Amino acid sequence: MEGIQAVFEYLRREPVMYNALQRFVNETIQYERSLITFLDVVQTKLDELERRNAQEIMEEDAVSQEPTFNEEEAESAPLPENDDEAENWPYEAEWAPLPEEGNENEEPEVHAASMEASGTEERVESVRELVLRTRTIEIPILATREVLAAATPAPFRPADLGDLPEQLRRELQVPQAEPYTVVQEEGINSIVCGICNRQFGTLKGWRIHASRMHKQDGFCARCGHNLLLPPGFTAEQRIAAMELHALDWCPRACPAVISERQASDIIRPSPCGQLVDACSSPPSSSSELRPRRLVNSKNKKKTKKKKKMK
Repeated sequence: MEGIQAVFEYLRREPVMYNALQRFVNETIQYERSLITFLDVVQTKLDELERRNAQEIMEEDAVSQEPTFNEEEAESAPLPENDDEAENWPYEAEWAPLPEEGNENEEPEVHAASMEASGTEERVESVRELVLRTRTIEIPILATREVLAAATPAPFRPADLGDLPEQLRRELQVPQAEPYTVVQEEGINSIVCGICNRQFGTLKGWRIHASRMHKQDGFCARCGHNLLLPPGFTAEQRIAAMELHALDWCPRACPAVISERQASDIIRPSPCGQLVDACSSPPSSSSELRPRRLVNSKNKKKTKKKKKMK
């Protein structure tokens, strides 16, 4: 106690620490009081639950001790045929077993069930739970399935060359035979290539086939025209001329190429046309017919390799 008093006296000289200690003590006291009240509430609830459980157990015992009536024995018992037999019909007391001699001095046992049956009957309410479950009922309904018919591919139409200059129009020619035909068999459409007679399920498949296989023939699958090339061109020169046509002045170029053209705002004439007008013989190398983009990219790669070697 003397040590505690010394601590309190020291803390009184320090008001900040003394106030903090006093605040802590007050909070601790309030917390202990709240715990005590909470424990009291819990104890009252537990007592109430125990009382309810005891009452339910007593009611269940009372229901189990009620006398049961055997319907089978009552149905099998014979009934009196006339009034004389009804008068001589033994009562329940006559059928009761007599006490034995050794048990004469013993007091007869009185069952609680018989006492309750002789007095006023008490009705005991019982609760029965009914569990309702949802059921899924399937009802057949006549329905018709609509089969969507496959869209018929559009017929071949070459691109309009009205926006191209006259010099470039002269280098394009509409093919004499149709590049593809649409054949319908049993509701199934098929695309037949007009150059090699191969069949395809979709128009996109034919376009991929034509752009890969018939590029050397000078056919553009996008605009549907034949590019007029000199007869002495090699396969590489034909492919380079077709690439230049697709990148620079094809009227049905892809959106990326069209946006690039609009940014540069320049449509360069085809080298093929210049070569046909100016030269009677084909160029010596295929690099003259390659697009400027491809030539520039290859030159850049060569310069990078030379720098690495140095």
